[in-house]
Amino acid sequence: MPPTDELLRAIVDLEISDEAWRRALAQKLRPWFPSELGVVVAELTLHAGGARIERVASADTGVAGIFSSALGSLSAPAAHAVVTRGSRIGTYTEWSEGTGAEALWHEFSGDAGFEDWVGFCALDGGERVLLICAPGAESLSDAFRRQLQPLVSHVATMFRLRRSLGGAALEASLADAVLDPRGKLLHAEEPAKARTLREKLREAVRRRAGDPSGVLWDRLVAGRWSLVDRFDFDGKRHFLAIRNDPHFRPRHALTERERQVARMAAQGLMNKEIAFALGIAESTVATHLRRALGKIGVTRRSELPLLYEESARPLAGVRHAAVITPGEVSAPELTPSELEVVLLAADGRSNQQIADVRGSAVRTVANLLRRAFQKLGVSSRTEAAAALRQARKEAREQFRTPR
Repeated sequence: MPPTDELLRAIVDLEISDEAWRRALAQKLRPWFPSELGVVVAELTLHAGGARIERVASADTGVAGIFSSALGSLSAPAAHAVVTRGSRIGTYTEWSEGTGAEALWHEFSGDAGFEDWVGFCALDGGERVLLICAPGAESLSDAFRRQLQPLVSHVATMFRLRRSLGGAALEASLADAVLDPRGKLLHAEEPAKARTLREKLREAVRRRAGDPSGVLWDRLVAGRWSLVDRFDFDGKRHFLAIRNDPHFRPRHALTERERQVARMAAQGLMNKEIAFALGIAESTVATHLRRALGKIGVTRRSELPLLYEESARPLAGVRHAAVITPGEVSAPELTPSELEVVLLAADGRSNQQIADVRGSAVRTVANLLRRAFQKLGVSSRTEAAAALRQARKEAREQFRTPR
C-alpha cells in the first residue's frame, strides 16, 4: 500500500487554496486506487432533486466527464443511497444496490471499459459532501478498506474546516488557542482557557509534535478543536486550535453534542465512525444517540431520516422521494400536500413555520393536518409520525416479499 503519511499531510494542508487542495488529494490518492486512470475529487451539494456538482478535480478530463454525466443522471433516491452508503469505502455497485440504478454508471462507463467505481464520501452531517472515486475493480480487498477507511474522517474534518475558514488565510488571529511544540499555551480565548480543556490541547499537541508523519493526528480535540500546524516567517512552529465542530440548528431540545451525533447517524455513519470524527469515545456516542432518539421520539437510528430536522438528511427535503412517498403510504391515501405537512409537523415545525416553508396560509396548513389526522386515524402529530413509520415499514416489507 502507498505510504499513509504523504496522503495525510496533503489532507491537512491548509496553506494551499481549495482548488489546489482538491488537486493534491486527487494526486496523492491515485496510487491507492486499483486503476491507472485519474481519481475524481468532487464537491457536491445535495438537494431534493439529487446531487449538484459544484467543483470537480481530476487529472483525467475524460474520467471527470463520465463521472459528472453519470452522477447528474441519478435520481434523488439513488443519490441518497450512494451518499449515505459511500461513507464507507466501497464500490458504486455496493452503494446503489436496491435503488434501481445499479447499472447506471456501468452504462456510462461501459465504452471506456470500466468495471466499476471505487471510492468514498466524506460526510460531516451537512449538505456539502466530498465524493472521491476512481474507475476500479468490482471487488476490493479487506486490507484496502481497513487502511483507507480511517482517513475518511480526516478528509471530512478538513473539508469542514476549509469551509468554515471561507478561503481566509490561516492566521493565529483565527485560533481559539496557540501552543508551542512542547504544548505550552501561548494564547487562549474562552472557552479554551478552562483548565481541563487546556490540558487536553496540551496532550494533543505533544502527541502531534512527537509524530512527524502525522499518522496519529487528532481529528478533533475534546470534540471541538482542530489542531493545525503553523510556521511563522522565521520558521518557528506553532499549533493553532481552531474550533471546527459541526454546528446544526437546535431541534427537539437536543444538546449540542446530541445534535451532532444524531445528524451524523442520520447520514448513515456508524458509532465508531462518529466517535473517530468527533474525537470522543464510542460509548459516549452511544449515550448521546440513545438520549437523542428518546427526545425525538423514535426507537431506531434508521428512523432518523424521517423524523429528524430537514437539513440532517443527506438530501434535505427529499423525504417524499427517498424516505417515504405517497405511493408507499397507500393505505391512508394521503395527498402529496397532506403528506408534506405531516412530515414537516413530525420535524417539530409549528403551523406558521410549515406555512412559511410551503408558501401557504396557516389556515390551509391546519386544514391539511386535520384531514391527514382523520385519514390516519390519529389525534396528534406524534401519533401521525408513528402511523407513517408503520406504513413505511409495511410498504418496505411488501416490496421485499417475492412475488
